[in-house]
Amino acid sequence: MVQLALHRFVEVELLDEESHPPEGFDLDEYISSGAFGLLRSAEQIPLKLKINKRRGIHLLETPLSADQQVAAENEKYLTLRATVPDTAQLEWWLMSFGADAEVLEPVALREKFARIVHDMTKVYSPPCDG
Repeated sequence: MVQLALHRFVEVELLDEESHPPEGFDLDEYISSGAFGLLRSAEQIPLKLKINKRRGIHLLETPLSADQQVAAENEKYLTLRATVPDTAQLEWWLMSFGADAEVLEPVALREKFARIVHDMTKVYSPPCDG
């Protein structure tokens, strides 16, 4: 199965050829299965994120969800609220921002990231001489 980011298409061409999805394929079932983002649970999670404006400005053009709300916290940061699928891809994406994003909610995800950062600090800290 090939997955393409449709919001990045600039132009398409309509063909006269008929398309034939694989037998038994149901697009709605495929999407709800979480195949696009490695679904962790069937639940949607309320995400609250503080993000550097420079890094997060694209979220105004490509929202994470239909209920997304973005507000300027100050000149440097945006606060984003959105109800999103609980996926591994979401976690990878959030981690890719490094210190430019801070998960405020859900608390369990914030705590998970804090543990990861703590463990990484132990790995990357210089050894103590003594």
